Amino acid sequence: MRGNVTVRRGDSPTIGVLLVAVLLIILAGMGMTRSPQVVSNVVIDDVQYSVDVLELFVQERLEQLAQDALVCTTCTGVDLKERMIELRRELHLTNTNFYGKVRSGDFTVAVDEEGFFVVRFEGLWVTAHKGETKVTRTFNGELVLDENGQLVRKIYKQK
Repeated sequence: MRGNVTVRRGDSPTIGVLLVAVLLIILAGMGMTRSPQVVSNVVIDDVQYSVDVLELFVQERLEQLAQDALVCTTCTGVDLKERMIELRRELHLTNTNFYGKVRSGDFTVAVDEEGFFVVRFEGLWVTAHKGETKVTRTFNGELVLDENGQLVRKIYKQK
């Protein structure tokens, strides 16, 4: 027998669990002490990122819609516009006015002096929100396509 010291095997795991619990309590307390300004900045960053993604989505969808609509080699600007409106009928998003503009024909299509199709949208917007934080971005878009539906150039400008 080794003196009066008794070591129980259950003490080491119990001490480990206790230390982990204390550590978790400390970490949780640190997370709860965030200032409202920090939380607000995180929410704004999330909403801003959502708007960025939505804007890119609308731009890509606009380009794809114009290219899909240009299926004939003898299309005029009017034919292209009508085809874009027809293709739009089955699509819908509530956080942008893009599809509404296409559905109502609120955009222009023209043929420039070089024979390229020029598609212009004005006042496009995307919006995202989280809680009471809301961000809306408004921009104009212009696409120039050749007779094969290939994108020659694109211009997007925020308003």
